[in-house]
Amino acid sequence: MPQKGKLPAEEKLRIVEMYLAGKVGCAEAGRMACVDSATIRRWVSRYRSEGPAGLLPKERDRAYDRETKMSAVLDYMTGKGLCGRSVSSMESGIPDNSETG
Repeated sequence: MPQKGKLPAEEKLRIVEMYLAGKVGCAEAGRMACVDSATIRRWVSRYRSEGPAGLLPKERDRAYDRETKMSAVLDYMTGKGLCGRSVSSMESGIPDNSETG
């Protein structure tokens, strides 16, 4: 199947709502979006559990400034932290390994 650029959330929502309304089947919805039917099922599942917000792009690959990174590394190296998680990572929002798994 040819790969198309990422669809806007509005288009995903339109396709999911058409599928849920019974206007198109899963395979047809996939063809409309140029994705496979497993992706449509994932979208539908996220839509059912999170509503339209579940179709918005997820924040990934966050960039942290040098100071925040250095602070987290130094806290790790000096053993600061609470239950294995450094104070700076809690304050900065940098996830620990248990949150990224």
